[in-house]
Amino acid sequence: MSSLSGAARLAALLVALTAWAGLAIQWQASTALTGSAGAALWAMLRFFTILTNVLVAIVFTAAALGAKRAARPFLLGGTTLAILLVGIVYFLLLRGLLELSAGALLADTLLHMVTPALVPLWWLAFAPKGGLRPRDPLLWALLPLAYFAYALARGAADGRYPYPFMNVAALGWGQTLVNGLAIAAGFLVAGLLLVRLDRALAPLTSAADAPTSPDMDKMDLPEAEWKERLTPEQYHVLREGGTERAFTGVLYDNHDDGAYRCAACGNELFDSGTKFDSGSGWPSFTGPAAKDHVTLLEDNSHGMRRVEVRCAKCGGHLGHVFPDGPGPEGLRYCINSAALDFEAREDGK
Repeated sequence: MSSLSGAARLAALLVALTAWAGLAIQWQASTALTGSAGAALWAMLRFFTILTNVLVAIVFTAAALGAKRAARPFLLGGTTLAILLVGIVYFLLLRGLLELSAGALLADTLLHMVTPALVPLWWLAFAPKGGLRPRDPLLWALLPLAYFAYALARGAADGRYPYPFMNVAALGWGQTLVNGLAIAAGFLVAGLLLVRLDRALAPLTSAADAPTSPDMDKMDLPEAEWKERLTPEQYHVLREGGTERAFTGVLYDNHDDGAYRCAACGNELFDSGTKFDSGSGWPSFTGPAAKDHVTLLEDNSHGMRRVEVRCAKCGGHLGHVFPDGPGPEGLRYCINSAALDFEAREDGK
């Protein structure tokens, strides 16, 4: 997992302090109205704005303190999307509905306008790019759906709904549910756009940046000979740059001790000690057996900007590398099982 820079952590501290300040001021203003700090807190937790700002405050405090888990692309992307939703819904549907003054007005400004502006700016400037996955928007879209279920359950119990578009008493269940699904759909679309933006802004690793192996004997065969040596699936992956279907590779769930070699030339590529379960559906490693045993190339195919991994000896396509791994370098080598042969290690060796 990549660590955040000093500037990123300092900026994260500013975002966290803004969120904490808004929450504290709102709590003070609500306590003055209710006469009870506990009742004020319970009332505040009814609102998506409050819950999302709590999420921002916690995540960005952790990021400011250097917690590596706080730098996960999925967490930062989802938090950014959620607080962006707060700002958009506020400006489109809620702004001006209440007359506020003093502390309540300041809290409203911080929670609905300042934090929703700072978080996306921080993400653009400092968040690690290239680690978001196509499935992430689907998972993020569960957040507004879960909130709707929570808020409607509380409203059904005490008759108080947090927002006009969730007021079952005034709108009825049908329209309220339609509103919830519309917001979740908008959240999903925004998530897809965020993933696309993340890929467009991802740092590129060129072939010139990749280590080379001048002493390694290269293996360059005619394509006709490669077709004879390899199975159709191996040839499709290694020589045509194809990708096997997720969760179908014979080595995806392999946990034996040993070495992973190139299926085309036998070059040792990865060690079982660096293999981990990424949940992606392909064998994943934190790093190669030796850096000069693989070559990294810029890959702009399929409308995406990625870093391709190839065997340094034969040039066979192996997979791609992403900046969201658990190892010290924060990398995930996502490799096709068809591109690999496994050599079990004998006991004691």
